[in-house]
Amino acid sequence: MAYCQVSRGNDSWSLDIVVSPHHRYEMSSIGPELLGEALRIIASEGGGRVHWWVFEPTAMHADLAHHVDLIEGRTAIQMRVGLPISAPAPTITTRPFRVGQDEDAWLRVNNRAFAAHPEQGAWTIDILRSRQQQPWFNPNGFLLHDIDGELA
Repeated sequence: MAYCQVSRGNDSWSLDIVVSPHHRYEMSSIGPELLGEALRIIASEGGGRVHWWVFEPTAMHADLAHHVDLIEGRTAIQMRVGLPISAPAPTITTRPFRVGQDEDAWLRVNNRAFAAHPEQGAWTIDILRSRQQQPWFNPNGFLLHDIDGELA
């Protein structure tokens, strides 16, 4: 009927609630219990910032968030385009990520670019290395752009 996932992030927590389409109109009765229990778990693990991701939020989501003192932090927008694109994009020179060489520079650029982002900012070498150990990691698909010999 419903599922709630709590994930520890970089100095924050991510919270997702999924309700079966057959029960979506019951969110006002299902949601408070799921959200309350998730927040209790987070508090028992030391607390911190909580980000509740809501796909296509409604007034019911806003009411539920208000009930537990959550405030809107940001809006994610999904951008789409039909392919193929008629006008070619400008080209830039890229190169593959070099494992064992690019980690420090990439962490500096990433953490500066995503300083205010709860999941992508504040990465450490341990986080990056854990991603490099994933079966999906491919340094040849991790493309970098340098300007004057420095990672841009």
